[in-house]
Amino acid sequence: MRIACVYLPSFALQAHIRQAPFRAGRAFVVLQRSGVSGSKKILVCSKAAWELGLRVGMSASKARTLAPMVEFVNADAALYQRAFQALAESFLTLSLTIDIGGESEDQDENSPHMAMYVRVPKNSRGDSFGNKLLNLLDKQGYRARVGIADNRFTAWVAARESQVKKPGELFAEDCRTIPRGGNAAFLAPKSIDLLGLNKDVQQMLETLGIKTLGDFAELPPPSHGHRWVREGVDFRRLAQGEGPTFLHGFAPSGVLVESMSFESGIADLQALAFSLRPLTDRACDRLQGRGMAAAAMTLRLYTDDENYSEVKIDSAEPSLDSAHLLKSLHQALLATELEQAIVSIALCIDQECEPALEEATLLDSQGQKPSNDSVRTAIDRIEQIRDGKRSCEQRSFLLQGWSGGPMPTPVQPARYRSSVRKERAQVSQPGLQVLLPI
Repeated sequence: MRIACVYLPSFALQAHIRQAPFRAGRAFVVLQRSGVSGSKKILVCSKAAWELGLRVGMSASKARTLAPMVEFVNADAALYQRAFQALAESFLTLSLTIDIGGESEDQDENSPHMAMYVRVPKNSRGDSFGNKLLNLLDKQGYRARVGIADNRFTAWVAARESQVKKPGELFAEDCRTIPRGGNAAFLAPKSIDLLGLNKDVQQMLETLGIKTLGDFAELPPPSHGHRWVREGVDFRRLAQGEGPTFLHGFAPSGVLVESMSFESGIADLQALAFSLRPLTDRACDRLQGRGMAAAAMTLRLYTDDENYSEVKIDSAEPSLDSAHLLKSLHQALLATELEQAIVSIALCIDQECEPALEEATLLDSQGQKPSNDSVRTAIDRIEQIRDGKRSCEQRSFLLQGWSGGPMPTPVQPARYRSSVRKERAQVSQPGLQVLLPI
């Protein structure tokens, strides 16, 4: 089994920017209460705030004195949890096993970094699958790195380190794949800090000259007990590249909601309608992960933090196509009247149902035996629909273009030949209907 780790640096910062896109590129920090006194400290700060001298762990009072022009936002654990679960739902379009587990393998409670784990499907190439994850993350409004290895810990270490980081660049998106059986060799030169050992124990090991995971892995086993084991984690096995491989499956639940806030109130319906596209795109990615279609929606228009009006949309044809949902929302929104400026919007999918079977014209020839080129074109269209509209059900494709006769065998890809041959006998007069699980 291969495991992909999706590493999301400064996830709290990214979640706030995704919720309020106008904060992108601005100087703002996220504050979190810490300690018995409940004093606020900086959980994470943007690049612009960093350049002004603010640092993670700095007290809120000192930060306000140093940079009073910076925007200070309180941490919202509920927002982060919803955003993390929404991202996991979108990943279900690529893999059936998603583990949204802990924030990081070092168990640092104050770290703003978070990671989730995805099981790589069989017969999938590591780099290809990693790039699909990165493309989906980009659509959902996140930046991340992906590491793929034989176990969770090695994948997490691979995802933390960038291979293509440029000078002056704080973060680079890329995918790193560790060959099968190459875990120990990859981990050997890495710092022992990655294990998250007790500081006193780590200082003792460094005094003895043990500074890398390779040095730690070569230590002899303890004469008695398990002193390198904490909470069921064997640190020696981690350093040797034999980390855990279990994944706790994630199951979507609750009402699907996508929201967005604006810097200032919007009173123009056309401008408000334009902002709906990212919401429908993200909602459709999550619907595809759930294997459901939107049957009824509600668009909430907030005039402040508590007061809002609702626009109900009942779809005559349940769909998980973003363009179809966007058109329905535009029509309903433009038919309403705004009495006050809107400061935020929320798209709620109130009712979901099984998506209908879809028909797609795959062959262009009319009344003639299809050529090898036309069959390859049809296969490319199936690939596009599978990658763009994957769900848990089977989809129906109507192969238009001939009234009978044998169907030529495509030269490639070979994985489709057997399914094509099985359907030859089912050719009917208008065309050939094929059910493909994707």
